[in-house]
Amino acid sequence: MGLEYETHYWYNRGYYSKSLQSLKQELTGASITSTQKSKIHYQIAYTYYAMSFVEDYKKHLDTANFIASKKNKFSIEDKIEYAIGMIRYYNYEIKPDKSLAIYNRIYPEFNRLDPFRKSKLWIKLYQNIATTRRNSGADYMLMNAEYDSAYLLIKKHNLLNSNYELDYCKSRGNMNLDKVNPLSNILYYNESIRFFLKAIQILKNQKEVNLPLLTGFYNSVGLVSYMRGELEFSKANFDKAYSILLRLKKYDNKDYQGVSLNTFNLSTLTMNLLFKKHRDIQLIQDQLQKLKSVKQKYKSYSTNNLDVDILVFTDMYGFSPYNAMVSCYNNLYEKTRNKSYLDSSFYYSEMNRTQWSNKVISYHSFQKRIRDFISDGYAFVQYGEYGIVHNTFAYAIIKNKLGTNYVRLGKINDLNSEKFNFDRWDVASYQKSLVTYLRFFKPIVKYIPKKTIKILVTKSPFLEKVNLESLIIDSIKGINKIPFLISKYPVFTQPSFRLYSENSKDCIRSVGTIFPNYSGVKKLSNIHFTKDELQYWIQHTGLEKVDYASRKGDILLIAAHGFSGTHRVDNAYLDKGYNQLTINNICKRRMSTKLTLLAVCDGGVGQSISSGSSFSLASAYLLAGSKSCVYSTWKLDDQIGAKIITSYLKRLENGEQKDWALRNAKLEYLRDVTTQEGNNPIYWAGLQVMGDVSSIEIGETNTTLWFIFVLVLVVVVLSLLFVVKMIHRLRSV
Repeated sequence: MGLEYETHYWYNRGYYSKSLQSLKQELTGASITSTQKSKIHYQIAYTYYAMSFVEDYKKHLDTANFIASKKNKFSIEDKIEYAIGMIRYYNYEIKPDKSLAIYNRIYPEFNRLDPFRKSKLWIKLYQNIATTRRNSGADYMLMNAEYDSAYLLIKKHNLLNSNYELDYCKSRGNMNLDKVNPLSNILYYNESIRFFLKAIQILKNQKEVNLPLLTGFYNSVGLVSYMRGELEFSKANFDKAYSILLRLKKYDNKDYQGVSLNTFNLSTLTMNLLFKKHRDIQLIQDQLQKLKSVKQKYKSYSTNNLDVDILVFTDMYGFSPYNAMVSCYNNLYEKTRNKSYLDSSFYYSEMNRTQWSNKVISYHSFQKRIRDFISDGYAFVQYGEYGIVHNTFAYAIIKNKLGTNYVRLGKINDLNSEKFNFDRWDVASYQKSLVTYLRFFKPIVKYIPKKTIKILVTKSPFLEKVNLESLIIDSIKGINKIPFLISKYPVFTQPSFRLYSENSKDCIRSVGTIFPNYSGVKKLSNIHFTKDELQYWIQHTGLEKVDYASRKGDILLIAAHGFSGTHRVDNAYLDKGYNQLTINNICKRRMSTKLTLLAVCDGGVGQSISSGSSFSLASAYLLAGSKSCVYSTWKLDDQIGAKIITSYLKRLENGEQKDWALRNAKLEYLRDVTTQEGNNPIYWAGLQVMGDVSSIEIGETNTTLWFIFVLVLVVVVLSLLFVVKMIHRLRSV
């Protein structure tokens, strides 16, 4: 077997799992040299990349470089190989600045070493930096030049085989899609399809076809056809992809998971438009059956591989089967007005939001939880979105005592243009908040009964940084007035209805707090609980400092600097002063904390995992086992944040529910604030609570539990004495 990954037998035919098994077996060879080990690790890395296991890709990339660096002769070629691998890694993360920095560093050295381009590494370098040009603002002239340079070198080295040809066709097809604009749509669409069809023909001519790759190219043709409005041609190509999937039983599920999801999800877009064109319900019914056939595998795949890479179950458009099903059910409802379709839409939208969670709930239990919630006079609003490319729609489903209602809110692109920046809040921002209110909240007000006790909202990523509490309609001029929503309705947000539960009171056994050591470090704009505001509460409840890795404590209070990535959620971390606690490591912990209080910036801001759901540091703590989490949806002011959280903790101590306690702490702050600037929602509105919001007992240990324990102990002792006495009597007889 050759050590060039492009020519590996299993890899070239799409059997990535078998390829990995074969490569890892090679590593166990007794006579294997360090040079061979390094090359095999590179090959393993590239195979993981093809499967979208990006963190495994980087791990083996680093291992290959580490082994190579231990050789007596660590050559410039070894250095270039690793650098190219890192360019590819940062391309995946859409960080062109880092990719370009590596390229600018290695190019002069590589050019001096090999000015006549004899090394095959130039091919990889040109191919990967071309993708970087694409990511760095669509520098198409340079991008074309890099791809063409790679192609010419392939011919020069007599390497023009089908694998290089396929890679070139894929690159060219995607490049033309990038260049689509209103004046030249048809030209670029046609060019894109031409390259994709050429790739299909190359694959068909092979003796043993790479079926997952062939499926992917049929998907690409189907998508471009959909974008240029040729729906029948689009459907025909998706049908071909679907027919191939039926023949893929001999492959490992991981080998073709991505193309499988895209076949079903992207084809849903075409079916929805065909449905609107022909009004044929059977089209949607057939599509729903296909989607249901893969959803269970998808759920299993996503949760089982979560520890490997949070994004391993995300396809290239972040578009899950659950979201595709929501799209179908919403269309059926708009056609038939049958509210049973809304219930199904609601359920699968919740599945979409919690695809990262290993908690399983049956449809019956889920419906019962909803009924129990709204029977208490609460209203529930689920914001969501469905569709991709230029046809993504926002919607709201409202549930209350009166029943279920559905409101379409318009296209996401139109809504995004009206959102405002929460990092800058002035009178103009207030006026824009009125637009946000009129767009997002007013359409649903008529469905909320006047005697509503509480409104629970699950928000979609497009509304992630819109805090509904901060919206006002009663006074734009009087900024110092309490906003309309927080004064009329207690509005609380959740990532998912399934994570919301109201349990009986739980006794707090211990409380832990974390103060990272920032001595000698420039002050970070974040809460540091070193002020007098928290000293009373800390001393009164006996808080003790714990390590980040500790599972101890029913309340975990984290005061640190935080960062949340919105493109790659893997990038999110908490700054521990001396190193970072990544979101992946948080997910792998097993906690039993009743409340995690994230006093960090952007703790609730995360990446859109799929349309309708997102993942953040706060979500990670819920996944790790914390029953609830308090977090901020934007930056957190040191002093004001400390005041609100101090008040919040005291209210918890007095027995208030977690959500009511947070609202009341905010209202207390707004009543006491004396400056016009202090009323600005940027200072107080960002804190939110999600998860179980039931009240918890802080401080003294629950005497009832002790009484039960002592009573059981007495009963056990008396029973033992009785048994001993009976044995003694029997012996005497």
